[in-house]
Amino acid sequence: MSVYIEIFTTPQAMQTLTIPEMAALCDLRYGIFDGSYVLAQGETGKYNILFSAPIGRGVEVSLEARKVGIVLPLPNTPHDIALCYRLVEKLCDHLQVDSFVRDGETIPAAEAPFLVPIELQASLNAIRNMEQELRDGKQQTFSVFGALNPIVLGLREFDAIGGTLDGYEILLDHLQQLDAWYAVARFFRLEGEDGTGPVVGMFFIGEDAPVVLPLDPAPAYQQVEGVDGYYVRIPGESDIPYAEFLSHVEQEQRYDAAHVVVRLSGETIRHLAQHHAVNMVTRKPQPREYAPGE
Repeated sequence: MSVYIEIFTTPQAMQTLTIPEMAALCDLRYGIFDGSYVLAQGETGKYNILFSAPIGRGVEVSLEARKVGIVLPLPNTPHDIALCYRLVEKLCDHLQVDSFVRDGETIPAAEAPFLVPIELQASLNAIRNMEQELRDGKQQTFSVFGALNPIVLGLREFDAIGGTLDGYEILLDHLQQLDAWYAVARFFRLEGEDGTGPVVGMFFIGEDAPVVLPLDPAPAYQQVEGVDGYYVRIPGESDIPYAEFLSHVEQEQRYDAAHVVVRLSGETIRHLAQHHAVNMVTRKPQPREYAPGE
């Protein structure tokens, strides 16, 4: 669910327009999503996320030969909806055009602020419908792509939202501002005896640093085929099967409906290395020694 906005101009104007320049018009941060929908801040590409605090879902921007394309994902936060149309006004002024196109309808640039209440109501309706589907048992969770990383909403999250857009904005901002690293799997092909080993997903975790980890290491929005298994690489180069890792570490707190925050002490790393480390090719135990701080 989204709104698509187009601002048409001349090829000459588009040749000099850049994403950093656009971001500066409204004092925004920017970046691009990786394959796991986690933002690489400060990088630019075909599709770019522009955002500012409080951090919600931001807006997606693309630069084409004759136009700027802006996608406003819904449901979105009051801050980001207002940000979107403020950016539209600034761009129209910067490009010296007097109108833009919203979902196929041409609209005078001066009327951009009048669209904010429409998107607010659409977003409010959406979050209330999502909550009702959860309470009716039609869905277990909903995933939304935040400006920095995906967030999975369950009933507990909707209880916190409280059926309001302000609650939605506070929740998204709180989770994305949390002082924890949002970890995603990296994929490798192991070298087997025949030279073509299996593909595995690997999470890398350090000592005494809070990390957000998924309960299911293979989310539906990450399409990687033929993965043989998932592991966690801990300090000391020990590899722990993912499910076994989660069952033997203390979870600091719940992050969202599908993620938890963990922090590994040196003693926990030592225990995992001695009792749960394996060789990923043979899957046989491969105990290691670990000195805290190593």
